[in-house]
Amino acid sequence: MASWATRTPAIRDILSVSTAEMGAVLFGLSIGSMSGILCSAWLVKRFGTRKVIRTTMTCAVTGMVILSVALWCASPLIFALGLAVFGASFGAAEVAINVEGAAVERELNKTVLPMMHGFYSFGTLAGAGVGMALTALSVPANIHIILAAAVAIAPFLSPFGRSLTVRVKTHRKILTFRKKDYLFIGTSSFCLLAW
Repeated sequence: MASWATRTPAIRDILSVSTAEMGAVLFGLSIGSMSGILCSAWLVKRFGTRKVIRTTMTCAVTGMVILSVALWCASPLIFALGLAVFGASFGAAEVAINVEGAAVERELNKTVLPMMHGFYSFGTLAGAGVGMALTALSVPANIHIILAAAVAIAPFLSPFGRSLTVRVKTHRKILTFRKKDYLFIGTSSFCLLAW
């Protein structure tokens, strides 16, 4: 998110829209984000956090690819659609990651969410830095977004977090976690904003 935000002026120029029209294009992100947040509780309850996180992050990367295609075509409408897809995915993933983090806290019986939110904040800072560097190097915005998509999907294709197991105790699912899971959750939080 932070990496993309550094390119907003260049994206506005590529799409050939005014500042007011760019505001309308960016509204796609708000619509998508609110939709994702509103659907997230049902998704997590129905499918569980792991599936929701993996699926929504894949959809977020798909949204990023749509954004890149929109820049190739210079289409504000396609760009708004890409922002809506990304926003919905990001909103749902963010809730699922926080639910997963709360489950980690319950299992460990200690506070770890501040550390996970720290990764999120660090991702914001790193993403903005990378975005500024790519802007300074004159990397086109559409290439920048594709590179960011590759970075964002990497943690979800890696083996991190696969050690998460579910054991049944009476009628309730209880999660067990290993150190790799903390790294997966922290890396996920980092990548959500670093792109």
